[in-house]
Amino acid sequence: MLNAVEELRGSFLITADHGNCETMLQKDKKGNVIKDKDGKPRPLSSHTLTPVPVAIGGPGLAEGVKFKPKDAMPEDAGLTNVTATFMNLLGFKAPQHMRDTLIA
Repeated sequence: MLNAVEELRGSFLITADHGNCETMLQKDKKGNVIKDKDGKPRPLSSHTLTPVPVAIGGPGLAEGVKFKPKDAMPEDAGLTNVTATFMNLLGFKAPQHMRDTLIA
């Protein structure tokens, strides 16, 4: 994929939604696995709080575009900020009701 971006002189934003591979089972506050009525471990089907990386780059990325410094990032920055960031990278201004962009 990155070869195609290079060839087309494009830009990219790569991220992912995180699952729960590091915590596959529900646990109580003491760290003990929670079991169902049959004594089987209960699977964790929700997302965890593990951070998800995001990367921008490519030859088509406008000069000077970079992530905000850590002290300027929204305190609760996360996946909900990606849409505004993506819109900004495409040259659009994100609507006011969206979460803040991650780029300066």
